[in-house]
Amino acid sequence: MLNLDERQLKALHTRANLRRFLECIHAGHVEKIAKMCSKGLDPNFHCSESGETPLTVATGAKKPNKLLIALVNGGALLDYRTKDGTTALHKAVEKDSLEAVT
Repeated sequence: MLNLDERQLKALHTRANLRRFLECIHAGHVEKIAKMCSKGLDPNFHCSESGETPLTVATGAKKPNKLLIALVNGGALLDYRTKDGTTALHKAVEKDSLEAVT
């Protein structure tokens, strides 16, 4: 269990850190994603521009398996919905990504 106080968590969840986290997902940096989650970053948030969640962004990657596993191991909820009400499974089906669905 992480021992972080509220001030440390607020410092970790800045707009720049969340944007950097999404950039790591787009680039496929699994190690960086796991490291940021282990430091205490919560992967259950909405992107301020698109309303997507990190899991729904990861379903669009070319090789989503390792990204999705890293996010779920980091605490991402499978049924966390985007602003328009879809889950990562919905997005994976829309994109015809068999890897992401499995």
